Amino acid sequence: MFIPSIRATALVGMAVLAAGCGSVMHRHQRPDDFSLKYAKSSPSISTAMWWKYSVEIDAKGTKTVHWASNEGDKDSTGQLDAADYDALYATLRKDGAFDKLADNPPCPNPIGGGNEDLTLFAKGEYTIIPRCSTQPKRQKKIEQIWNDVRQVVGKPPR
Repeated sequence: MFIPSIRATALVGMAVLAAGCGSVMHRHQRPDDFSLKYAKSSPSISTAMWWKYSVEIDAKGTKTVHWASNEGDKDSTGQLDAADYDALYATLRKDGAFDKLADNPPCPNPIGGGNEDLTLFAKGEYTIIPRCSTQPKRQKKIEQIWNDVRQVVGKPPR
């Protein structure tokens, strides 16, 4: 009868554990096509003081910021560090950004005017993050996701 040594059993156990951790980490890696689009605008473009702010981060982490207002347009481009972009994806995933968040029928936009939109793209699918939910558990997730993204996209220059 074969009785494995403690050392051999430990090595096999560590190899299985390492392989399992590797597959979990790989499964939650940022997809090659992950990108996001964020946009925010003033309550009305018919006033003398209108503005629109948008940020797009493409699959390679290139961050393009566009600011348009009654005073003119301004664009800028930067690059997110790959580790920071990986961390953003992991945080959004952990916070439920790819879960079902929309209500049916959808709740109304928050009072106060203006629009704020967020669309994520990953694994060949678009995910639109709603502004609110009538369900408290979903609303908590939504608020956290918006906070996660706002930390990366920044605020309009006004």
